[in-house]
Amino acid sequence: MKFERKKKEIQLSEANIIDYKSNVDYFKYTDNPSEAKELLKLEHQVIFCSGKIQELREKRWEALMKMRVILKKDGTFSEVMSLIGISKDMIYDINNREKIYSKCEVDRKEIAKLPARVVQKLAQDKTLDKDTLERIIKSEEPKEEYKIIKEKKEEEEEVEIVDDEIIARRSILLDKIMWHEEQIKILKKEYDNL
Repeated sequence: MKFERKKKEIQLSEANIIDYKSNVDYFKYTDNPSEAKELLKLEHQVIFCSGKIQELREKRWEALMKMRVILKKDGTFSEVMSLIGISKDMIYDINNREKIYSKCEVDRKEIAKLPARVVQKLAQDKTLDKDTLERIIKSEEPKEEYKIIKEKKEEEEEVEIVDDEIIARRSILLDKIMWHEEQIKILKKEYDNL
């Protein structure tokens, strides 16, 4: 079974940029007004393309997930993905995003926006509960939010380890005290019998 890939050009139009206002004063960077206008036009194009890229990523993920559901039944998903040019890394990314989606009630579009490394870490981390996972996904900086949560958990684990070590040490000392008390009782009996 062979698949042919059809190339399709995507037409970009400036009409889709609604009331975009630049934060950059290009006249600071060039004395030529036509260059400043060109820079502003190029900035609009960059912003528009960035939005399209994100939208297309979301649509691609959605389509791949639907394909995964259909092809999972007979185990041909990976084979078909390689035939259409989807790498194993992309397949792992798809699977990781689906794991995250199944763990929490977040819109797929939110998960599609996450960077691949963050997705991989979130999918592998078994310690995250549903609420924490949702908080990370919905944050402005998911990578930083995950890092903060991880550091906090590590600090708590260190405290627990220290507490566990103290409890273990106390237990050992209590055993020694009880052993010595028993020895003292034996010695007292022996002393009283003399």
